[in-house]
Amino acid sequence: KGRRSPTKNIMKTFFIALIVSISFISASQAQTEKRLPETQFRNDLETGRLKIYLLGGIAGMIKTSDRDFAVRYNFSYHDFGCVAPPDLKFYAEYNILVMHHLGKECGKDFSDNIRQEVLGWKKWKEEK
Repeated sequence: KGRRSPTKNIMKTFFIALIVSISFISASQAQTEKRLPETQFRNDLETGRLKIYLLGGIAGMIKTSDRDFAVRYNFSYHDFGCVAPPDLKFYAEYNILVMHHLGKECGKDFSDNIRQEVLGWKKWKEEK
């Protein structure tokens, strides 16, 4: 009396695991939907805070000439240094959107002077 059958315990454990799994999947999908490169690009464009992301060396450094170039075209560089972000694809796709926008707005001077180590540069150059 008072003891559950093994089948009921297994079913209870299964349903708890199922609910927990569904919760994690839903949370991860919601997070992914919030972090679309297109959404981030539109938000940054509207607020005037476009960025171009790159992977630098041991210490992330933006040279004075890079800073002047970024100010002229109204964006900022963000150098991750040697610590790569977890989702490089997101940043590369975001960069491509920014570079297409700036290329249309600023012309050939922009594409001739952009740093070539920015994430997504090769793909953008091929698409251009």
